[in-house]
Amino acid sequence: MSELDTQLDELRDDLRAAIPPPDLSHVTGRARQRTMRRRVLGAIAAVLVVSAAVPVLRSLPSGTQASELGTPTRSSYVVDFVDANHGYALHGVCRGGADGCEFTLLATSDGGRTWQRRELPPPASRASNYFGSTLSVLSPDQIVIDRPPGPAWRDRRIYSTDGGRDWRVVEDWYSLETVAPVPANGLLTGICGVDPVAGECGDVGTILPSTGMTVRVPTQPGLFSGRLGPEATSGGKLWVTGRNETLGWTIAVSGDGGRTWTTSALDVPGTPASGRWAVVERNGVMYLTAGGADELLAVWRSTDDGVTWTRTWVGAGNNWLPSPAGYPVAAGDGSLIISDGKSTYVSTDQGVTFRRTGDAVAGTIRWSRAGYLRSGSGGFALSTDGLRWRSFEVR
Repeated sequence: MSELDTQLDELRDDLRAAIPPPDLSHVTGRARQRTMRRRVLGAIAAVLVVSAAVPVLRSLPSGTQASELGTPTRSSYVVDFVDANHGYALHGVCRGGADGCEFTLLATSDGGRTWQRRELPPPASRASNYFGSTLSVLSPDQIVIDRPPGPAWRDRRIYSTDGGRDWRVVEDWYSLETVAPVPANGLLTGICGVDPVAGECGDVGTILPSTGMTVRVPTQPGLFSGRLGPEATSGGKLWVTGRNETLGWTIAVSGDGGRTWTTSALDVPGTPASGRWAVVERNGVMYLTAGGADELLAVWRSTDDGVTWTRTWVGAGNNWLPSPAGYPVAAGDGSLIISDGKSTYVSTDQGVTFRRTGDAVAGTIRWSRAGYLRSGSGGFALSTDGLRWRSFEVR
């Protein structure tokens, strides 16, 4: 992994350590009332939001040497694609720490072969700098950048409808209203309630391309202490994992844009790290993986659109696999690929057994609306089937 990936993993671990696990009897008693459950959700909102944002925070371009923050120069990229051609990259060059960072936006309309520079509005203060920002590409021309929260909370989100040429601040960027269904190519995100600074958070939301505002999805899956997939699977499934009211691990899947959710209990051996859940799909077959800090805990498979799940593999004894660096790959040849960026394991029997291969898939992989997006110290690559990769650089 890159240094930036390592720092993000440490950030997730710190957040989990800072939030004590809830007392079972206390949570169960309060779970009968939705308002009480929302208070529990508020305690884990920071983990949920960070987990949702992490997949687009990625590594260094080809030829750039990674270094710890505080050394003279460091370059990083936040990359997101809305389709196979249109993508954007938030490029930061830091000299001497976060206060010395300069950011620009790069845009591509040919799948990363060429990039055009876009100017960003200057931050209103050091607190609203772009260091640690998230980038959401809503359409080929509509972009949202969320800067880290600071004293000027209403200056956090900026929004462009012309590919980053002009920007406006979205002051009231969250709402308790709902939208039905989640827009095509829409992204899922955690959403706060009426007092976001105090932390009354936990619902699942989406960003409206028409306004740049975050609103709630039509129906809430009702889970907490978990993870959501920002992008729908290749088959159009939205998914959220977490704990239900009895603290059991659960996955919720929606195939109708968040109008309805199907929930399934999961027998998880151990406690998954919040950022180590992932769902991928190909040709109607869905796979779910749950990872701990270092090891893969279990693999599940579904062939009925996520209504039922069968656990196909579980880590025990010498039956060990590393946690994927990002997402697993449901490949075009029917195989399931697990890679931690150093070693690669392949299953050809629908996730039941895995064998180590000689070819390592370098870097971190995530599912994007343009297919699988791989990033690492060697640059970036896109693949629609997980087998053939097209490399590109962001510059």
